[in-house]
Amino acid sequence: INVVNLSDIDIDVLRLSEQGLSNQEIADLLYYDINSIKFHKKQIFKQLKVTNIKEAIDYAYNNKLI
Repeated sequence: INVVNLSDIDIDVLRLSEQGLSNQEIADLLYYDINSIKFHKKQIFKQLKVTNIKEAIDYAYNNKLI
């Protein structure tokens, strides 16, 4: 079983991505640097074993993470 432990920021990034926001828009909203958002997305992909944000959102949604 794959235990997923997403941080609050990871969940925020997923939720905002689901709404169609760009990395820059997410960074502005959360007061983060755009590179931090990209880093968090990479971490999310690694944890969820997915390759893109669409798969990450689907996985998170299907597993009640968001």
